Amino acid sequence: FRDGRNGLIFAHNGVLNINPLRDQTDSETAFKLLFSPACDAFGFKSQKFAHAVDSIRGSSRFAFMTDKGEIRTFGHFIEHDGCLYSNTGFTGYRY
Repeated sequence: FRDGRNGLIFAHNGVLNINPLRDQTDSETAFKLLFSPACDAFGFKSQKFAHAVDSIRGSSRFAFMTDKGEIRTFGHFIEHDGCLYSNTGFTGYRY
């Protein structure tokens, strides 16, 4: 998801323990109602933004990126050959 107003981008694959709004996914709802406003209010690199994210993250893995290319992840990621993965499903595959 991307907020065109502030350039924040959010990626999540999983299920959050929240009630989605209308036709939105749980991830989209969290992004629009919590993550993007928290980034605006406190700043992308702030501890308060991290606290807002962690308040509903559970065991999920989140990736955020700014329109300046700054990346911030939450949860356990695996780095392999310069890429970040949320699980080991990439192992053993050849492209």
